[in-house]
Amino acid sequence: MPQPLLLELSTFLGAAVLFFTVWCLATARRRVLGVLVGCAGMLTGALAALVYTLVHMARGVDIDFIPHEPAAQWFVAGFGWSGVLVLLAAAFVPSVRSRVNGPPLALRGSKRGESG
Repeated sequence: MPQPLLLELSTFLGAAVLFFTVWCLATARRRVLGVLVGCAGMLTGALAALVYTLVHMARGVDIDFIPHEPAAQWFVAGFGWSGVLVLLAAAFVPSVRSRVNGPPLALRGSKRGESG
């Protein structure tokens, strides 16, 4: 069953945001942004996949016969769009921008005098 074109394009956006999130988490100065994008993306993606599943269940489809590939597409698309919204908030909302551009999140025990 073909998916809507917007969903297909949003899946590519979601993939790009997923890679951007991993890059942010690997970069010390961008770690806060990576955590924000990742958390918002996981919540939105899970909600999108849940809505997809519940719509099929409301139509009377047994849970074992709901196709899982489109649910994954909805997850990735939701991740992408929420990531774009978080990036816009980080760019244009002063309170978010100051926290994202603040000191980097350090890994546990990486500062002087801390024991891990």
